[in-house]
Amino acid sequence: MIAIAEITRPANTTHYAIGDVINGNGVTIPIVMTHDTFNAKPFVLQTHIIGSSASGTPSIDLYFFSSTFTIASDNAAFNPSYVDLRTCLGKVSHTSWTAFGSCKVSHAAPVAPIQLNPAAENSGNIYIVAVAAAADTPNSAEKFTIKIDVD
Repeated sequence: MIAIAEITRPANTTHYAIGDVINGNGVTIPIVMTHDTFNAKPFVLQTHIIGSSASGTPSIDLYFFSSTFTIASDNAAFNPSYVDLRTCLGKVSHTSWTAFGSCKVSHAAPVAPIQLNPAAENSGNIYIVAVAAAADTPNSAEKFTIKIDVD
């Protein structure tokens, strides 16, 4: 099963520092994705990010959480509380990109499969925070499509 979400960065080229949140303009909640797998113990096996611009190769970490919480808005430091971190399920790092027509794509897998809560426990929601893993000057208003392979 594949879950998909899209974010559009703000229309600016404000530099990201390591650890800054990458999200839509003014958004202060994690990216919500829904999986509808009937598997009693679903896992994230692979993640993909498609960027709407072929230029730029940002390093992006995707952090997976089992519940939602308030995060910093785009381009502010990601600083989750201890309570928030207790719901962290894992991380996938995207550090290499390949040209894909007029876009770019990055494929990555977790070091070990990330186990999600069964859909019945939390309506199948997965909460993701995208964080800059390296300093980067982004493309203005770039769209990122995030896909996760859940089995």
